[in-house]
Amino acid sequence: MPSTEIVVRMADYFKCTTDFLIGEEKENYSHSFLPCPPFSERLPFLCAHFKTTKYRLHKDTGIAASLIDYWHNGKRKPNMGHIVQLSKYFSCSVDFILGRTNL
Repeated sequence: MPSTEIVVRMADYFKCTTDFLIGEEKENYSHSFLPCPPFSERLPFLCAHFKTTKYRLHKDTGIAASLIDYWHNGKRKPNMGHIVQLSKYFSCSVDFILGRTNL
């Protein structure tokens, strides 16, 4: 799977959702997209929005706690596999996880 940055750039080019581009949705719900904030800012927002903690995220998803800490501290960015895993865990779109939409 391509990097998260490449998927976002391709979705922007084709004016489609990242979910549609990677096959997570069958229909494209085209609308304007927000620029992706750094994931180190997005992760605390997601935890607050879904009322969870980094520890609970680690326990429920099996994603290494150290990796989640790297994301939180801006030392690494999640790959698309982890982004998809988070979207399924939170039952939301990939675009919401990335901060491209507020829905």
